[in-house]
Amino acid sequence: MKALLNRFVEEKGNSKYNLEVLRKSEKDTIYRLDMTDETFIYRVHTIKSAKAVNEILALRFLEREFPSEEFYPKIICSNNTEIITKYLAGNQSFPFELNITQIKNLGRVFNTLVKKTPSSYYTIDRLDIMQRGSAYNISSDMITGYAIPKFNLLAIRRPSFSRMIRKNIEKILCDNQKVLQDCRKFNFFHYDLVDNIVVDGGQPKLIDWEKSGFGDPAYNLAVMVIIGKFSSLQENKLQEEFKGFKDDTFSMRYKFYKTLGLVINFLWLYNKKEIEKIYPESIWELNELESKMMEVF
Repeated sequence: MKALLNRFVEEKGNSKYNLEVLRKSEKDTIYRLDMTDETFIYRVHTIKSAKAVNEILALRFLEREFPSEEFYPKIICSNNTEIITKYLAGNQSFPFELNITQIKNLGRVFNTLVKKTPSSYYTIDRLDIMQRGSAYNISSDMITGYAIPKFNLLAIRRPSFSRMIRKNIEKILCDNQKVLQDCRKFNFFHYDLVDNIVVDGGQPKLIDWEKSGFGDPAYNLAVMVIIGKFSSLQENKLQEEFKGFKDDTFSMRYKFYKTLGLVINFLWLYNKKEIEKIYPESIWELNELESKMMEVF
């Protein structure tokens, strides 16, 4: 990291700087770098995990396909094993805190992404692992690869509830099989928007692209609305702004993904509560998600 940092500072022509570590983990470190004429918030990725690799691939994709657009963070320096990305100095915001004007601007960001020719491939874990398929394949992978393993703990604590939820989520997948298999064109999206939107000068910017890839845009919207706890007004406004990829089955797929998102978010939060003993304030979220699932099922 030191060699990469020195190279970056030299390229900027600054001999004096102050470096502060804001966050450090096995896969990356986030710094604040104060130089003579400007301040950088930047992240050094060490390529050790699939998420780190995927974010680097995503940022390179954005730079290549949308060179004139303002997507963040920006790659500012790299070598074979590490990469520095420039972050924004804006205020981080959950999506449900965005006002109507900012939601409209966020819609413009999404519509910019769909200007790229749709792909006939989707991604599971990384942008360098592409598979041809349909929205049904994506949904099946999410249920069998993510949801079902997390049912195990719920089945121990609440067996009848677990059986009911699992049976119903598999049923709605079967019921929507035709409409999901008909969708074979995918767009590039972020797919992890909650807590990864930074408002800079009133404009929403997206950070942390480590889960991004190609997939059904109806899923991206549905998960953002469910996990971000959008109000009905915000949800309707965001749907109005999603202009670039509406088709005859969009609303049906969107409704299906909202249900799938409810179940997956509930399982994720439930497992964190039971295994990681997260803060008690999250209990009301579980109760709220459970109530919504019961309304659907």
